[in-house]
Amino acid sequence: RRVLFRSLFTQQGPQQLINAGIGVLYSLQEKSQYTGFKSESSLYFGAFFRMRDAAYLVSRLNFGDFALGVSYDLSVTGITTASNGRGGLEMMLMFNKTLFGSSRTNPKGSMRFVNL
Repeated sequence: RRVLFRSLFTQQGPQQLINAGIGVLYSLQEKSQYTGFKSESSLYFGAFFRMRDAAYLVSRLNFGDFALGVSYDLSVTGITTASNGRGGLEMMLMFNKTLFGSSRTNPKGSMRFVNL
């Protein structure tokens, strides 16, 4: 079990996005160290806050290069009037693969694809 603190800051022109939260990753199966027959699999649960927008919960099942997840956003802005205080359910299929070398040995030569 690992506790992960996550944060994200992005800016495009005057617009900013700031996310922060905490998650717990539970290992279900470790990757085969020598044969490569078994892929790593884990469960992830997290709680996050998107500044001036929403709080959200995330759960995800990771298996090999893929993940299936569900999240639930609850708005903390004035838009809650339009949504009657209900949040939004989101489902996710993720493919995460490093191309062009290892991301550990060559960070500039790797490319990652996330969130299909």
